[in-house]
Amino acid sequence: AGFHQVMDLVVRAMTCLPMKGPALMVERTADSAFAILAEAAEPPSPGGRNGLGWEALFESSQSSREVVTHRLEDLDPSVGEAARAAGLNVLWSVAVPSLDRQIRLMCWHDGDGAPSPNQALHMRQAVDLLGLSLTQDRQRAELEYLAYHDALTGLPNRSHLYERMSDVTGDGISVLYLDLDGFKAVNDRHGHQVGDRLLVKVGEVLTSSVRDSDTVVRVGGDEFVVICPAPLDDDQLRALADRLIRRITDIDEVDGLPVRVGASAGLVPHGAGGTLDDLIREADTALYRAKSEGRGSWRMAEAGV
Repeated sequence: AGFHQVMDLVVRAMTCLPMKGPALMVERTADSAFAILAEAAEPPSPGGRNGLGWEALFESSQSSREVVTHRLEDLDPSVGEAARAAGLNVLWSVAVPSLDRQIRLMCWHDGDGAPSPNQALHMRQAVDLLGLSLTQDRQRAELEYLAYHDALTGLPNRSHLYERMSDVTGDGISVLYLDLDGFKAVNDRHGHQVGDRLLVKVGEVLTSSVRDSDTVVRVGGDEFVVICPAPLDDDQLRALADRLIRRITDIDEVDGLPVRVGASAGLVPHGAGGTLDDLIREADTALYRAKSEGRGSWRMAEAGV
């Protein structure tokens, strides 16, 4: 189960024995706002639903496993009134272990004073479970990112292209397939470390030269594909190819070392029809023509994809 599922189960469990009161999960975000992540049994809300008054509840260290007791007189007056009306006398809170998030489990109770050892144990066990779930979610997200992104450039990779964009067709997209000219010479002269840094720089140049809606993919080696889902007419596609080739050619140094590199491209305009595999294959064929006919240029795929 993911973190949000575990969180819902935890707040529901906290309303049962030995807690016997409403429970909620609250997060302080990076901009110091507050968000209720989950709640059960309609807990009173400090400062109302806007979260005003939560600051006092987050003064305790987030790294501590201590269950903190918050008396009604220490809370926002509106909270105290709502709590008393509901027969609640105290609020206990404890931090969820996390490296990058400030989240507290909060439990209301009709008793008076600190939780019993058994109640405190239940709360600590609950946040330990939540912390483990957060870690697992983070690790799962990191693994998924690595599976679909190139480790060197951080760009989407071939798996992203063929698995996450497999339903794309040529009716609504344009494709550019680019290959660097002179990349092997850079590797031979300066070594693979400089070659790797050059690939990173090329990725940055491509990403900064296309629209937010476009996707730049490193498909392997010194080859990149740009997928343009928003329609480009033929003139716009040619202008984009010219711009990308020019900006790659403008790269003249890496880590202070002089480099000479260019690019060739194969283009498939939108409306060409066919599957993503068809489009990539046709763009690759057009790229081969560009490289064989002089390099540093682009060729449009022939009609009939």
